[in-house]
Formats: sequence, structure tokens, C-alpha cells
Amino acid sequence: MEKITLQPIELKKLSILNNYKSLLVLIASYISIISIFFICLKLDKTIVWIVSMFIIAGLQHHLLTLLHDAAHDRLHSNKSLNNFLADFFCGIPIFNFFRFYKFFHLQHHRFTGQEEKDPELLIYKEIGFKYQFTKKKDLLFMLLKEITGYSTIKSFVVYFKYISQMQNDGRIKKITANEIIYLLIWITLFSLISLMIGFKSLFLLWFFPGLFILPLMIRLHGYGEHLSGYPESILKSTINHNLNLITRFFIYPISSSNHVVHHLYPSIPWYNLSKAKKLFLKNEESKKLLSNQTIDSFFIGRKSLLRLFKEKSH
Repeated sequence: MEKITLQPIELKKLSILNNYKSLLVLIASYISIISIFFICLKLDKTIVWIVSMFIIAGLQHHLLTLLHDAAHDRLHSNKSLNNFLADFFCGIPIFNFFRFYKFFHLQHHRFTGQEEKDPELLIYKEIGFKYQFTKKKDLLFMLLKEITGYSTIKSFVVYFKYISQMQNDGRIKKITANEIIYLLIWITLFSLISLMIGFKSLFLLWFFPGLFILPLMIRLHGYGEHLSGYPESILKSTINHNLNLITRFFIYPISSSNHVVHHLYPSIPWYNLSKAKKLFLKNEESKKLLSNQTIDSFFIGRKSLLRLFKEKSH
């Protein structure tokens, strides 16, 4: 039994959905992306395009975070609308189907930290990552695999192989008619945008960020979420983050840095995770437990991810 707990009345209150907050983030993300497209086409300067590609990848990560909330039915109280918004606006334009992601992610929650069962661990195993202290030479080798695109390609292959296996086992349905329609609409939209601004511009401002920059952000996000060796305990196996604003924008957007709280109570939507964390911090024992699982950087400092991996490996 985890020691960090919420009272039933507190959990019920924090789990209430506000249908407008996620919708506003969704709209704001697309408005920002469209605005960046216009700025790049207007200024046409190399440095502007390079910076914009990273910002767009960060905004795509925001969309994936909304996809994540939708997997827990936290995007909208109307389930049909929840699924549509997730699939059409957050999943398909970033090369994934909502149903596939939902199954994958809920299996991760069900089997967190359990080798051969947690699908995230299956991907990390294939690309050579473990939730443990890593020597500098191994970090450099991991970096090389990231830069060359090896880890990205391998991750895609393992993910879709897993989904295919689940389909063959009858645990996930094949692609539906609605999903095909959504996909065709996006192909049409991308084709029209390509005719308007040129395929090169579309590739550099959408496909390149989504296929080459976003996956790096997703893996950094994933690398900093858990510890190995504690499959029986959500608290001991999960990491919280107290990171700077820029890191949160790119790596842990929309309150996804409150990962311990999320794993303990996945019914709480992203905009109430900070409130739940504050309730935990009012209790000294909970505060200490949460502090032990909190990092403020990835590589450098007393509370870095590498330091935490090193401490937990002893």
C-alpha cells in the first residue's frame, strides 16, 4: 500500500473534468503552430526556421500530452468527443492512432516496471536503455544512437510490432472505417498545405520535427519517468520533476512533470495534478517521500536524474 494517499472526497473533487481547459490548450497549440508557419514563410531566415522546428516539436509534444490524458478519458467528459479529439487532432497528425496508443499506455500503467509485460520497457530494452546509472561512455553511445536516428527507427519498429502482435492476438481491433476517414482527411490537408507553401516547407516545419526531433523529446521524457527494481511499488518506481520552464515546455509539457501523482491517481486530469501535489506536501511524511523521488535536472546536480539512478543502484 502506497503511503502517499488522498482522501476519497479530495480525489473525487480533483477528478472532475473541465471540458474547456484541454480544448483551449488544443486550440492554442494549433494557433501557435500556424503562426510559426506564417512567421517562417514571411521572414525566410535559416535561424528562424531552425528555432521554429524545435518549437513546433515542443508543441507537437503538447498534443501528445493531451493524447495521453485522453487515454485516461480525461480530455473531455463526452467519451465519443474525447476519442475524436484525441484521434483527429492529437494522434493521426503525429503518426499514431489513438486506440493503439491508449492500449499501449494503459498496459504500461497496468504493468509498470515489470519486464516482459511493460511495453515501454520492451522498447527501451531494444534500444539499450535501462532505468539505472549509466557511465559516460555508455551515455555517449546512447547519444550517438539518438543522433543517427537508430533509436527512433528502432522505437517505431518495436512499437508497431507490439501493436501488430496485439492485433493478431485479438486484443486490439484492426484499423476502423472512421480512422481511415480521419487519415484520408489529413492526407488531403497535408496535400493542400503542400500545394500552398511547397512540400519542402511542410516537411521542414511538420514532418521533420515530428519524425526526428519529437521522438528525442519523447524518449527523454520516458527516460526520466521511472526507476527499475520496484515493480511492486508505484511510488518507489516513479519519478517526479521540478524542472525549469524551458525543459517543461519541451520535455514535460502540461503538468506531465507530476508523474508520481499521475501514476498514483490517473483519474486526475493534467490541470489538477499540481493541486494534488500541494495536498501531498502538506503532510510531512508524504513530502519527504515525494522529495526523494523528485529531480530538478537530467545530468548535473545533486538532484539530477543520473544522481538518482546512481543512488538507487547501490
